[in-house]
This record gives sequence, C-alpha cells and structure tokens, in this order.
Amino acid sequence: MAYGEGWVLTDAKNLREDEMAKLLSSAMKLGPQVHIMIGLAYNLALRVSELVHLRVSDFNLAGAKVRVLPLKKAGRRRVRRPDGSIGMVERPLPKHVESSMPPNLVQMVRKYLRDEGLGTDDWLFPGRAGGSAKCRIKKLECPGGHLTSRCMQLWFDLVCEDAGIKVPGRGIH
Repeated sequence: MAYGEGWVLTDAKNLREDEMAKLLSSAMKLGPQVHIMIGLAYNLALRVSELVHLRVSDFNLAGAKVRVLPLKKAGRRRVRRPDGSIGMVERPLPKHVESSMPPNLVQMVRKYLRDEGLGTDDWLFPGRAGGSAKCRIKKLECPGGHLTSRCMQLWFDLVCEDAGIKVPGRGIH
C-alpha cells in the first residue's frame, strides 16, 4: 500500500478538489513565489517552517525528489516541568526526509528556479536583504535570509480570501 492510499478526507478543514483549483488559481495572481509555495505545501503536506527552510539544493528534479527537514519538534520549546514550573528545552534537529514529487510539481519548481535565477545555495523563498533575524530555530543558522513563517501565513490568508475560501481553521499545515 502506498503512503496515503485509502485515506478519506472528510474533515471540514481539508480542501476539496474544486477548492484546491481555486486556491492555485488565486495564488498564481499573486506571483510565482506564492504559487509555488501553495503547490509545495499542498502536494507534499509541508508545514510552514519546513517551507521557509527549503533550499534550492534540497531538490533533485531529475529524480523528482525533495529533501525536507521535518521541524515540528526542533528548536527551543517551553515545557511544563513536573513541579509545575515552566522551562525551556532545546530539542535537536531531526534528519532530512526525502519525498517524491508529482511531475506537475517538478515542472512548476523547474520553471520557478529558472525564472527567478536562484543558485543551488539560495533559499527557495529568499527574504529581504540582511537576513532572517527572527528565525526561531537558532541551530539552523539562516544566513542570507529566508521568508518568515508569518509572511507565508499572510500570503496564504490573501490567497484564501481571493479564492473565497473562508472556513475557520484552514491553513497551511
């Protein structure tokens, strides 16, 4: 059985096929960066933190693969101790996971990289010059700067508004 085969998405938070088409169409209006962001997020089920930390070198377009650093539990976290106090815990970074990409997504990424002129050491979603000073995961050391998670969430909200999708709780994974 293939990964995800046999799943039935009945939750109201999951997008239907027609809504996904509207979302991608609206994303294209905001530019190629937003379009590729939505395409990657939904085709590969990526979290926002995983999206912003993608580098061009993470893609193997010939093999239709992408290396993703699963960041859900990485970095500093506030935890409640057994005595009731709250403290900070530093969780180690996990290993990269390789995911397959569908052919249409490979074509989208290839065109985006060509049009944007990004080099292999560049972030897939570069931020403003001066770096990403607010990167929450200090161990990653993000010199050169990538977009922030907040910026991606704002883009997603704009795309949803334009597409007419207004169900509470929907967002990028």
